[in-house]
Amino acid sequence: MVLNKKSNDAFVNPKLVEKFKKRGVKYVVVVGVFTDGCVLATVLGGFSRGYNMIVLSDLVETTDSVTRQRIQKDLLEFTFPYMFARVVKSGELIESLGE
Repeated sequence: MVLNKKSNDAFVNPKLVEKFKKRGVKYVVVVGVFTDGCVLATVLGGFSRGYNMIVLSDLVETTDSVTRQRIQKDLLEFTFPYMFARVVKSGELIESLGE
């Protein structure tokens, strides 16, 4: 499934939400650029719609700015796991699917 994303929050796209509902999606894996932007907005959007959000920590990034790197670290270590999403490395997710 390929959909164009025209907003920070991928869940703003009604086609995405409709397709997820039709398929019974319960878990959403998030990867991308700008952990402190689009990734954050999509995690919040999915969480607020009742999805179980998973962020792959080794497949998200932000700019080299010291401030944005610190924000990313805080999102991955505190904000996401304590409030909105499970945070794992991609290898961990792949291993868990093999069980």
